[in-house]
Amino acid sequence: MDREETIHVIANKALTFLRGGYDGDSTSVRPDTRPQAVPAWIRDTDTFRFAARDGSVLEIEIKTLPASNSSFTACGLPESVLRPAGSMKQSGEGNDDSVPNDQQEQQTERKGRGRGPLLWQYFNAERTSTIYRELLFNWVSLSVPARLTNDHVVEQIARAASIPVESLSDHLAQSVFPRGQVVSGFAGDEFDKIADNYRNMQWWVSDTGLNMEIVSTPFSQLPRPSLSTRDHAVHEIVGEKNFKALTNREIMGDRKIGRELSRQYTFKSGSDATKSCFDRIRRAMGYPLSRTITNERSPQG
Repeated sequence: MDREETIHVIANKALTFLRGGYDGDSTSVRPDTRPQAVPAWIRDTDTFRFAARDGSVLEIEIKTLPASNSSFTACGLPESVLRPAGSMKQSGEGNDDSVPNDQQEQQTERKGRGRGPLLWQYFNAERTSTIYRELLFNWVSLSVPARLTNDHVVEQIARAASIPVESLSDHLAQSVFPRGQVVSGFAGDEFDKIADNYRNMQWWVSDTGLNMEIVSTPFSQLPRPSLSTRDHAVHEIVGEKNFKALTNREIMGDRKIGRELSRQYTFKSGSDATKSCFDRIRRAMGYPLSRTITNERSPQG
């Protein structure tokens, strides 16, 4: 019997895919930042099409490279998030059938904890060139010595991911770290973590290379995206007042709200999927981000 074709997806909500009705085949995915192997036929289901459209599921391509180095490439993102029209790879391109499944699963388990563009808060997809997009999924692992600033850290990450640097904000050079640090993750994840430390910082990769700059128009002032049906429902459960006054963790800490979100959408406090949903709603409705609420409380604390 021929082995059934599989694909890999990352999901931020629990989903069940059916083929041939309730008496036919079915498979499910759980909310997880790690890739999950599923039958390729899910692509033909309405559940997958709708979930891919609202960002609930992301199909990725796992490339197995020499020297036990794996990289993941997004291939199911909405065009407005990652790839312009026509840049999608054809199904099956880049697959390495010569690598046993158990080895691929081990490599996926080891390096499958990345966040990806759906959860990058400060990534400017519109200004990012197609030339270097896939390199943002290169895995980097390096030790950064003490007494360096963030611009040096960014340069080392970019070098390890084979991404040239075009321009870095002077703000990245203003803080010196007294201790060394270890960087281990997708290049894009690490850039986004660093950008999170600066107000109105955005990052993108042009045809020339990586840019990280403080922008005059922060994401909160950009045209607001429309909410999916699920995000509207989450907004109704949480309420405008709570989004304006509470951090993401405090919202999930509310016994009534947290229980309802966990029951309906399997939300978990502190998870990337929960944070991503809350932040989408905050941006779409013009509410302050969780980090902004925390910073505004600091002088009183």
